[in-house]
Amino acid sequence: MEQIKEINLKSACELFSKQPSSFKVSSNCMWPFIKKGDAVLVKNCKPQELKEGEIIVYRNGDNLFAHRIIEIRENNFITKADMNFKKDRPISGEQIIGRVGLVKKGLFKLNLEKRFFKTINYLLFLLGKLQVKFYSAFKKLSKSH
Repeated sequence: MEQIKEINLKSACELFSKQPSSFKVSSNCMWPFIKKGDAVLVKNCKPQELKEGEIIVYRNGDNLFAHRIIEIRENNFITKADMNFKKDRPISGEQIIGRVGLVKKGLFKLNLEKRFFKTINYLLFLLGKLQVKFYSAFKKLSKSH
């Protein structure tokens, strides 16, 4: 009888980097585009292939996150959840598992590689950049009073 081996995050990430993998989303931080219970298909890619506005899955400690890239600085990526006003801390290219290529919402599938969804994705990216700017301005304004 074959024994079942426990898989740690590191070996899971190595497996995911070799073939497209599907993850079930556990929060609403990327709502309305991705919500809790949706599944995302993650395709492996090289960090230098990524663009601002794309949604990536990355690891931070023992956790995996699906967030949008809002800024790229050399090999560092600044991400943000669509529902947050603040940017995340920079991550390195080594932390990235891959790019979200498909979102499964029950019976519906959103192919993020199709022009229509690329456009919506880009509009959400621009909205996210505005959120960060307004949040920063509001924070500075509230400190000055």
